[in-house]
Amino acid sequence: MLQRGLTAARSCYTRPLPYISSASCKHNAVGQTRSATSASTLVNKLDDLTKRLVKLQGQATSPTRLNPSPQLTARVGAQKQIERLVPPVKAWAAPDSLEKSQFFGNPTATLLDDSGFMQYDDLRPGAYIEIRRNFVPTQGILVDLVTTDGRIHAVTLTSGGEYWVHLPEDIMFVIPGVIDTNLVLAAGNQVMPQTETQRASRLKVVRLCREIQRRIGGVYNEVGRNINRLYPIVSSSDPTQWAQLTVKEATALVDSREDPPAILLCAVHRHLMDRSLHFLAQPAAHRIFHTFDVRPRGDIELIALINEWIVSKSPQFESFVKKAKDIIRKTSAHRKIKDFGASTLVPKEDLGPLPTFDSNDRKFISFLLKAIKQKRSIQHDVYRVAAIIKAIGLKDEEVGASTIHTLLIDMGVLPPWDDPMVRDRHMVINPDDIAPKGALSSTAVVKKKDELASQRHDFGDLPVYVIDEASAEELDDGISIEPAPGHPNASWVHIHIADPTIYISPKSASAKLTETLFQTQYLVQCTIPCVSAFVRDQMSLQVASMDRPLEVMTFSALIDHTGKILEYKVRAALIRNVQKCTYSDVNYSLGVRVQQTINPFVTEQTETPIKILGPDQSRDLAELHKISRALREERFQSGVISFTIPSPTVTLRTKMPGLFDPTGITEPRIYQGMPGVKFSVSPQYHEGTASNSLVAEFMIVANRLASKFLKSHNAPGVRRSGPKVIEPSPGVIDSLLPLRDEYCAVDFIVALKHGLIQGAAQYTSTPEEHWSLGVSASDGYCRATSPLRRYVDMVNHWQIKHILAGKSVKNLPFTQKYIDEACVGWSYKERRMHRAEKNQRTYWALKYMQRWLSDHKQRNKKNPRPALFKCVVVGLIKFDGLRRSWYAPVRLPNLAMNALLYGDFGIHNLPAIGTEFPHCRVEEINLTIAPTLVMKVAS
Repeated sequence: MLQRGLTAARSCYTRPLPYISSASCKHNAVGQTRSATSASTLVNKLDDLTKRLVKLQGQATSPTRLNPSPQLTARVGAQKQIERLVPPVKAWAAPDSLEKSQFFGNPTATLLDDSGFMQYDDLRPGAYIEIRRNFVPTQGILVDLVTTDGRIHAVTLTSGGEYWVHLPEDIMFVIPGVIDTNLVLAAGNQVMPQTETQRASRLKVVRLCREIQRRIGGVYNEVGRNINRLYPIVSSSDPTQWAQLTVKEATALVDSREDPPAILLCAVHRHLMDRSLHFLAQPAAHRIFHTFDVRPRGDIELIALINEWIVSKSPQFESFVKKAKDIIRKTSAHRKIKDFGASTLVPKEDLGPLPTFDSNDRKFISFLLKAIKQKRSIQHDVYRVAAIIKAIGLKDEEVGASTIHTLLIDMGVLPPWDDPMVRDRHMVINPDDIAPKGALSSTAVVKKKDELASQRHDFGDLPVYVIDEASAEELDDGISIEPAPGHPNASWVHIHIADPTIYISPKSASAKLTETLFQTQYLVQCTIPCVSAFVRDQMSLQVASMDRPLEVMTFSALIDHTGKILEYKVRAALIRNVQKCTYSDVNYSLGVRVQQTINPFVTEQTETPIKILGPDQSRDLAELHKISRALREERFQSGVISFTIPSPTVTLRTKMPGLFDPTGITEPRIYQGMPGVKFSVSPQYHEGTASNSLVAEFMIVANRLASKFLKSHNAPGVRRSGPKVIEPSPGVIDSLLPLRDEYCAVDFIVALKHGLIQGAAQYTSTPEEHWSLGVSASDGYCRATSPLRRYVDMVNHWQIKHILAGKSVKNLPFTQKYIDEACVGWSYKERRMHRAEKNQRTYWALKYMQRWLSDHKQRNKKNPRPALFKCVVVGLIKFDGLRRSWYAPVRLPNLAMNALLYGDFGIHNLPAIGTEFPHCRVEEINLTIAPTLVMKVAS
């Protein structure tokens, strides 16, 4: 059966599999015919039992009055039978179980979760769910989704009889609709039952949950033998390469049916979770895709070897520990930071004789490097790194990735600027890992015939204003303005967008590579483009000149003085007269005073250089600014409200050395100093200034026109939708409207105090509302203005150009079905990449802060005093079971950073959201893939 299912499973590997629908789960969870296997027989028997259970609990919750009758007697008899099968539920008033304490014990366990971009369509009261956090798995029935602490939380009645309020991202598997919604709602969503009806309903729910649990356990045991045979089949033949496997693919290898029951899928999922040595759950949106990484065979051999050496305290282990101790002891003085603007390798003669690394030492080093990689605390950790750390004598407390990373730096294996995120393939996509060397070179891309050459509109010497940061590399948009004859109160605004699809066709190898890279990754130490440098350089708008016109896609709108779009055009075009200027140049020209970004750690601030624009340029930009304000005012009047969480900007002053490969290292390399880092914070609580807003408004217009054009031709495209801000009760948003600034923004702490939650935007194939941009579902909103840095923008360009070329809509490059299926994966991929960029900025910001604190300590040796920072509470106070202390999520407004603040708050003195603590000191900085700042209230 394993071999029969292999072909079907492999055919699914090329695309994400859609999650099982609620309807199919309801159908599959009850009786289906199966082949004559022992597992099939068990499933059928259990399916029959489920029917009886569902019927029973449905009768028990009937609103009609129950009179003594044969039916009632039978029902009571069946209930007693269930009570004999299910152990009694513990008392509701009992203290938290050990399982619950461990589950919620470590507050940093959620930092790698997918919060903010999960979908909740499958989460309805009555669903059976499996949840995991802090290496604690448990099962229960979903009771409700509630908003608290600025986030959506799930309320679950566990099989142990406890109510847990946790993140939806803790849910790993869902079987919707297994218990009647009325019964679940009758149980209430509060931690303690308020009435006897709630108490009785909870007892019924728990007993039914345990019966479902027992059913899944039976299937789990039946398929265990076949699961044991999976790894050799699905792992890569290359001992160094990872493979991928979904639960549905794994199930196809143990069961031949195309539509397996939900309980079988759940049992297979649990098996894969329990086998963390072979299968590692992918961290992003696991509940949606159920994807596992299949560990390389070489890694498994290495893990087994090192763990054996550790347990037996082998000579190899003892030798590695001794060398590590010697290196750390002899180099500690040299590793102290002496230069905060550069990094130098300490000469060997200054270090003296140091131990060298042999082949066995390199195995330990490889083992430690692999242990750093991103992992959510949902599976057993197979790396025994704690034994190594403790043997070296570094720490006695819990060992994490930060400890391992620090050890490798102290041993001279990694340089002090090493970034663990760049090494993690789930955080950063490296083109060299997914494509042959040279795939992004100029020789790999050839300019194809321009099908729209004859119809391109030549804008001649009309100025095209390209406004961006001075350091921007991908200049893919520009704006023009010209009078509209016959419309004295309106102007034509042309938004010109780079046209890289001249070089990249939709089915080419370059397009496939761009889809995998998906979008340009802006990392602190480098930028990883999604198109080749050759295409970027050829199609960036700055290369246009009067002698060398540049091909673009132009979205033109006739806009009146009120911000109304009267007409529009979508055309292929040529531009020649490009005027490049920075946001600061435009702000100065508009006479807008902008608060400079500041570095809170230094007293001297640098001024941004300004280029004085000419009178014609200033006149055009002033008119564009006027129109952009009218567009923004229209959105303001519609009642839109937004809030953003600013983050610090971190840039390198010096060139970052390349990523060092330590796998073949033979001797320690000790460094002093660090590459220079510039840290800056915007004083505003919204993103952008007048010039930023000007550009943003016209990009919104262009994206609306792209969607409108596709809709008018009944063609699918990649749309962007954004839900309305979630308010805890009607009227909250209206009460905050007077607090908005001209950009429709409010301070996000004010938004949190009022319980607002901003939902995540996502990709769709059909026009939908984008509430925060003021875009209605009638027009929809495409992304089409950044094709040099986003794959989805290219998709929309291909669709539009196909129509402009006069080809049939029936033969579009991308079908409705393809876009529908791809949008889910694209939404999650984008959010994951944005999170990686954010985490990386936080990592370098904390690294900068760590260095500054070290320098602060050195400067104040004679009069030691800690550096103090103001913290503002932004979430509910919680209890940390590991530290045995209360903590609160806080914001350091002067640094634009988040942290966890610990203090003796006491259960009767819990500070509310918005409470300020003016004097807090840094307790701990964890530099990992999920970097964390821990603060403590200063005494």
